[in-house]
Amino acid sequence: MPVRVYVHLTWTTLQRQPLINSEVADFLRRFLPKEAQRHGARVLEAGIVADHVDLVLQLLPVINIPRLVQGLKGASARLPIGTASRRGHRCAGRRATTCGAWGCANSEP
Repeated sequence: MPVRVYVHLTWTTLQRQPLINSEVADFLRRFLPKEAQRHGARVLEAGIVADHVDLVLQLLPVINIPRLVQGLKGASARLPIGTASRRGHRCAGRRATTCGAWGCANSEP
């Protein structure tokens, strides 16, 4: 009998700040299915709002789940999405120089 594994995966932006605008959400809708497929998973549904992402994934019976999550979260956070419009804003009380979907790099320690 075939085995089907489904997972509901959720993650938030840094301090649940509303960093995901429509441009970033459109990018994530294109990017996340490709990244999931690279790890042998399939995105069945994606819910993307200003401060978090929800995915329903179908996994192969044999899959490295930590590596999949690392790929989905890590790769999307490192891509330069939304940086131009967010540069110079205040993030966690400090001036941010660059921002991705999940957090910011600050110019001050």
